[in-house]
Amino acid sequence: MRDFRPVIATLLIVAWLAGCNVQPPRALAEDNGTQGLRPVIVQGAMDLEVRKLAAALDNVSVENVQGWTFWRGTLDGYPVVVSKTMKGVSSAAAATTIAADHYHPAAIVNQGTAGGHEPQLRVYDIVLGKFAVNLGSFKTAYRKAGEGSDFREWKPLDLMKTEGSAGEDPNAHSMRRFQASGQLLDAAVS
Repeated sequence: MRDFRPVIATLLIVAWLAGCNVQPPRALAEDNGTQGLRPVIVQGAMDLEVRKLAAALDNVSVENVQGWTFWRGTLDGYPVVVSKTMKGVSSAAAATTIAADHYHPAAIVNQGTAGGHEPQLRVYDIVLGKFAVNLGSFKTAYRKAGEGSDFREWKPLDLMKTEGSAGEDPNAHSMRRFQASGQLLDAAVS
């Protein structure tokens, strides 16, 4: 039998050395005089949305990070990064993760309706969300081929509440809510 200890030791050393090469958060103070303040990231899916937001920034620079576009600048002297997330949940999640990792923001603000069609909303209305929910997981009742589906029978699944089959675990039949920051909501209202 082959001794794999030298191979494992080599891999551990390589992983450790790679970890030593991690860059610290960007020093924003060096670039735009914001004295090391962590930026606020404002995200939008569509070009029309983000171009208008980016146009409001001073000292703006366009950055591409892992295929995503960011506009970095200041608004009233505070560092702001505008993020173009593209459409869709997966795209928004990827852009948010990259922005959080690259810019180490103090807050992330999403704007747009995410495809919502509330008839009373108008362009430029402001809606403050107290929480967000994951709409990516539901259990549907079994139906034979051709019988279709009825959304009123769908049960939400919180996949973080169970390690087994979420569809069979009664603890998972709920909608997970991710609370918004009370401080950010208070600031938005004031």
